Amino acid sequence: MDCHGVGHFYLQYELWCCYQPAKKINDPYSISDNAAYCFVKDKEGSIWAGKYFGGINYYPIENTSFKKFFPRLGENSISNNVVREIHEDDAGNLWIGTEDAGLNKYNTVTKLYTHFEPAGNTKIYRVLIFVACW
Repeated sequence: MDCHGVGHFYLQYELWCCYQPAKKINDPYSISDNAAYCFVKDKEGSIWAGKYFGGINYYPIENTSFKKFFPRLGENSISNNVVREIHEDDAGNLWIGTEDAGLNKYNTVTKLYTHFEPAGNTKIYRVLIFVACW
């Protein structure tokens, strides 16, 4: 059986079940886009998903619904809907690499974004957190 989603085979019943996730932007119990570039589990155990044209979907460990982050014109928000990389640093900040819109630092305490734009035609596709030990 061809399953584009989450599949489960019940051996006892010889039954294959397939769940196709449905993207529903305004539904807090649904993801914003079916395709994801990355997943990060933060220090608290919550999940952050970088979506392909769906911004960021945040699934807190103590909840059953998603919080979604999208670009908002004129507001302090993420810079693009296409999120390729998310990394958490030691201070709990999230470093978010977007496609064609630079790097974002999200302070999880203040809930504010800082944007870093590359110069010229440079694009950011990967985020590397380097910790020096000496």
